[in-house]
Amino acid sequence: MGIVLAVKKNNVVCIASDSMYLVGGGRKLTSENIKNHEKILAVNNSYVGISDHPIWIQVLKNYFKNKKKPPLFDTTENIFSTLLELHGDLKSDYYLTDSDDEDLDFESSRFESIIANSNSIFKTYEQRSIQEFIRFTAIGSGSSYAYGALHALYDRLESAEEIARAALHSVIEFDDSSGFPIHIHQVSGK
Repeated sequence: MGIVLAVKKNNVVCIASDSMYLVGGGRKLTSENIKNHEKILAVNNSYVGISDHPIWIQVLKNYFKNKKKPPLFDTTENIFSTLLELHGDLKSDYYLTDSDDEDLDFESSRFESIIANSNSIFKTYEQRSIQEFIRFTAIGSGSSYAYGALHALYDRLESAEEIARAALHSVIEFDDSSGFPIHIHQVSGK
């Protein structure tokens, strides 16, 4: 899985990720062997980060490329509407399987994401709920390490990029599913 995280500080939003995937029984897919190892996708004026299986970046790239009207990622309500439409299309066009888990209230979209743009940082969950974050968030197998590092670094470092870079280094040090190189994207906040 690896790590995707986002930080907002001093009117700058930064989203960052590692570049390693762990799939099928612990097999590592590293940047030394895999050319398409990015976990962050540019969509209009936003960045969407996915730490799950590498198929998600391919599906989302294809999905957003084929949309006539660009999605709006500026509010939780607009993101929710986009996710509802996306879920239906995932089932009909990309063969997303139905969830067998009876404990879920709604059918799962089977991925989490972080959306970073000049408006804010948003995190989407498998059942399409959305939260907006004031300072930082993380997804992936290294998210526990990331939250600890982000909390410890936030008031000590001046820039969102410095915080994101240092937190990623901490995650990669301790999470076996995360690896170098790292990828960082920034936008000026509002």
